[in-house]
Amino acid sequence: MKKPESPHRSPRPSLSPRSLPRRLVEPDGTLPEPARRRARMLSSMLLTLALLTLASLVVTLFVNPAGAPRRTEYLTLMAGLFMTLLLAYLLNRRRHYLTAAWLTVLCALVSPWLALVLDPTVLRGDFAPLTYTVVAILLSGILLSVYATVIVSLFQILTLWVVAGLTHTSTFINWPSLLIMVLFVSVLSLVANLVNRQDLAQIEDQARLLGENENLLREQSVRDHLTNLFNRRYLEETLARELRRAERNGSQLGVIMLDIDHFKQLNDSLGHAAGDALMRELGALLRSRIREADIACRYGGDEFTLVLPDTTRAILLARAASLQEDVRKLHVKYEETVFDPISLSIGIAIYPEHGKKFEALLDAADKAMYRSKHEGLGRAVLADEIT
Repeated sequence: MKKPESPHRSPRPSLSPRSLPRRLVEPDGTLPEPARRRARMLSSMLLTLALLTLASLVVTLFVNPAGAPRRTEYLTLMAGLFMTLLLAYLLNRRRHYLTAAWLTVLCALVSPWLALVLDPTVLRGDFAPLTYTVVAILLSGILLSVYATVIVSLFQILTLWVVAGLTHTSTFINWPSLLIMVLFVSVLSLVANLVNRQDLAQIEDQARLLGENENLLREQSVRDHLTNLFNRRYLEETLARELRRAERNGSQLGVIMLDIDHFKQLNDSLGHAAGDALMRELGALLRSRIREADIACRYGGDEFTLVLPDTTRAILLARAASLQEDVRKLHVKYEETVFDPISLSIGIAIYPEHGKKFEALLDAADKAMYRSKHEGLGRAVLADEIT
């Protein structure tokens, strides 16, 4: 019969792909890889746009003579655009990707219309600045969602349509051709955005599944398949880490090593399948009787090891006595056979009294366990009782 679990002694959950949460941030506080990729792409684009803006500023200085109104207007526009792009870069570096992306698109959205306001010659034939309306659409298709790209595209097309209708400049500007070009770019940007989003979603799902599978494989590599306890490899790795933590904190750490009494006779009389059934039940019992911070492992054969951080001699002795009582009440049935009550031979070692390295601590617990077995079975022996 199993005791009900106490709130502070919950078993360690086993890892499965369904139990793994999809993290928004990594454990070290960094962004997950998909978000990092988007941030890196935006940073690269912002630096490129800033350099292009500086190049345009230099061209403006050379093309327009000093003192010309057009030169001052375009220099002001380019300088404002450059400063806004730098602001977007800083926002992106501070993990405000969406704000930085929208600010980038808004720069490209507003710039052609500011050029139209500042330079009336645009509507007298020099309509080259109006062709830059497609830049906002292209950037939106790369950086923002499909819905945002639709909004930006409709804004540019409708604004061009309104300007064409209000200015009556069809003699100087081929508005139908310009509108069709913007429409083509809009449709292509939307298609590219949809395909890109689908591909990115598929890549992210595959990366997530790969990470889950890696975690699952690692979990399986450190689990004993029969008892679902951790295996010896995990014990040695984790015990060394826990000992370093205990040394830093100045705390004690206990190791309980236990062995099933008369297990060989049970195997010989009932068969290995019956022995496996007993070990499965004992593994389940150990999982249900440990704290979340404790570690339960199958050390090898019918030997098991518990690691109990932040413990004391009195607690270890009480836990060993409780385990003995629990296993005596354990009713294991295999096929039609109900096993007789079993007992455990238990050895206990404590850090730092019985060893400061994991090898010495395990060896001390192992010797104490064999002392228990040789002196009458069903006993718990402390390592310092060995003479």
